[in-house]
Amino acid sequence: SSEEDEKKKKALVERIDAKLANANTKHTDRFTQVLNNLQTILDKMSEDTDKTEGQAAIDAAKLAVENQAAKTYTITISTENSLRSDVGAVTSQFRLDLMATHKLVIDAKQAVQALRTDAQMKKEATSSANL
Repeated sequence: SSEEDEKKKKALVERIDAKLANANTKHTDRFTQVLNNLQTILDKMSEDTDKTEGQAAIDAAKLAVENQAAKTYTITISTENSLRSDVGAVTSQFRLDLMATHKLVIDAKQAVQALRTDAQMKKEATSSANL
């Protein structure tokens, strides 16, 4: 019956909504963990290292992750015929948002790695000059 079909579709959409929410939480939790690790690395760097860029990159990524974590992806079905495209549009938006957030986390990681490399090169230059 069409009432049964409606119930099945509603249940399916609710499962997809829950799946997106769980995936969002899983990814944003992981991003937060990575950023916390980067912050620890940055904090341990010597005082004579200019950490401004690294800190700015971490702060931008943290803000993006917080915003992403707060987002909800709710599928609204306009008509029965558009069910697939409605689900697709929301899922696609979720992926795009997640990719944009992930890019900022990668940028932060690269900024901190660049500082580590720079600090390591200075250290090596200093120790070789002291020979």
